Amino acid sequence: MKPKVQEIVMGARSFEITRQGYNTVQVEEFLAEAREDLYTLEAENHKLRETAQGFQEDMERYREREYAIGQALVMAHKNAEDIVNDAKQKAACLLTEAQSGLQAQVDTLRQEAGLLESQVDALRQEYRAVQEKHAAALGEHIRIFESVLTSLKTEQDAYLSEAQALPEPEIPMPEDAFSPAGDSPLDHDFETQAA
Repeated sequence: MKPKVQEIVMGARSFEITRQGYNTVQVEEFLAEAREDLYTLEAENHKLRETAQGFQEDMERYREREYAIGQALVMAHKNAEDIVNDAKQKAACLLTEAQSGLQAQVDTLRQEAGLLESQVDALRQEYRAVQEKHAAALGEHIRIFESVLTSLKTEQDAYLSEAQALPEPEIPMPEDAFSPAGDSPLDHDFETQAA
């Protein structure tokens, strides 16, 4: 058990003993000093209690703030994790959609390429067939043309041979066709028409 303030203050001081007891002046002086010290100590004690109470209240506020900050950090961390997870899921969905869409486009383009390739092959075959047909027809035309040309050449040679075998025809000339002066009857007609 703690000693009281009066016991501490009184125990440090001694008084002279007189016949009538302790010296009252000394006792009164001591009590006045003790009272003053006691008031001072009690005031300091009161101030310290108020300061301690303020510190206690500050500590409580800091604890509340620390708790609120901790809760806010936990919530922020949880929200951040939720946002990251949500973003990852959305990115995965977008990637999957893009890949499936791209795969569908690639498949469609492959089908179109295959169709175009088969059409090109069909056109090549058709071109070859037409080319062969025209080549055959052209060959036939050339053969016919050469045959006709040979036939014409043969006929020409025959006509030339016949023509060379024929005697040269004599063309009669009228005697008055030309005048002795060398005038042509045509010149004469021109002169007549001019006059």
